[in-house]
Amino acid sequence: RSRGRQAKAGEGGQGGRRGDRQASMVYFLIKIPQKLWSASLYLFAVGLGALEAVYCALGGERAAVRAEGEAKARAQPPPMPGLAVGPPREIIWHLTLEDSDELPKVGKEGWDLILDVRSPAEYKDDHIPGSISAPVLDNSERAKVGTKYKTDRFTARRIGAALISESIAKLLRSSTISKLKSSAKILVVCWRGGERSHSLATILARVGFKVAVLKGGYQGYRRRVRRYLTRLKNLKYVVISGPTGSGKTVFLSKLRENGAQVIDLEALAGHKGSILGDSLTIPQPSQKMFEGKLALRLETIDEKKTVFIEDEGCRIGCLHVPNELWTPKKFAPRCHLGVPVSVRVRNIREDYDYFEKKENLAPLLQRLKGLQKRAGKENVEKYVALANDQKWDKLVEILLLTHYDKAYAKAVDKYKSKEAKGLEGEIVMEVKLGSQSDYDQGAQAAIKRFCT
Repeated sequence: RSRGRQAKAGEGGQGGRRGDRQASMVYFLIKIPQKLWSASLYLFAVGLGALEAVYCALGGERAAVRAEGEAKARAQPPPMPGLAVGPPREIIWHLTLEDSDELPKVGKEGWDLILDVRSPAEYKDDHIPGSISAPVLDNSERAKVGTKYKTDRFTARRIGAALISESIAKLLRSSTISKLKSSAKILVVCWRGGERSHSLATILARVGFKVAVLKGGYQGYRRRVRRYLTRLKNLKYVVISGPTGSGKTVFLSKLRENGAQVIDLEALAGHKGSILGDSLTIPQPSQKMFEGKLALRLETIDEKKTVFIEDEGCRIGCLHVPNELWTPKKFAPRCHLGVPVSVRVRNIREDYDYFEKKENLAPLLQRLKGLQKRAGKENVEKYVALANDQKWDKLVEILLLTHYDKAYAKAVDKYKSKEAKGLEGEIVMEVKLGSQSDYDQGAQAAIKRFCT
């Protein structure tokens, strides 16, 4: 009996194992495909999510903007029962300036129009180069609305909306907007990218223009400029040096014409670097505006190639040269221009020819009298007499010999002392210039020496 039971148990064990194998095959044939199908559905859903994210990044932002607006509206109770939230009527894009982005500019590859809606005083202090002042609030209106906003926001918005609406109406009638096609791309800028810019952007987008608001406004642009200026310390400079009237600016222009990279600091600063260097008609830009122009120039500079700059002090007129440029410039190699006095006199007369006009005699005399502390009373009296007699060659020559050359000699002595201590870059090339044709040849020689 025990043997029989063992035999039956053995048969049952074989049958159980046979059933387990059959169940495993059923599980493999049915359950595994089900799991694979579930995993495929999951991966497909993930893929759809990724495609949706890409779509939003490439253009689907419109739907996201609409959804966000509708969500905000639904979060508020309707003014009357039975009302539903309507769809938005226009699309306003946002431009964010990151470190890798180029600064906004007007042109074929940029915007058709950049409108700065800040007050005239804010625009005058600094603005994006190429932008147009289109204030929705003038200086007094901005002060009025801002003061009221501190105590009564609703009333301030109502007053501001009325004033802004009047300004927008005038702008729409002006030639600035009326000459644009519907395909025009317009960037609107205010202080922070808030109420003022969106008020104008909403109307322009409703009209049919392609409109964007600079996210962060002018403040975002300014932060971008400051970050961009850090590139100045990475450039390989060659400094063009020489006494007053040696034609350093002319030499820079010849370098540019021959394909070299040049940063003309005096042109960006609106000043020629001497007591006579300020313009009689156009004031110097603000420090912020100067830095913005410099940042825009940097976008065209290849950091791997040599950059030629003029030998400037730490100040150009009333503007400061950024430390990011001033520090490496002190240790950069120098190309010195050797020019005879006769050629320097001619260069100065050509550069400052507007002072020889009768209507500009008074401003000239005022500037000459400002040299009394440095050149002495006796020399200044000679300057004034020669200017009154219109003896321009003699005036320029005596200015060079009694004032500018003495100041330059002191600077050279100071420079040689620092050069010996390793605190200044050394003169590695000297170019002799005796005529206008020499400037072009000298520029080519300098490019061959420093750029190859």
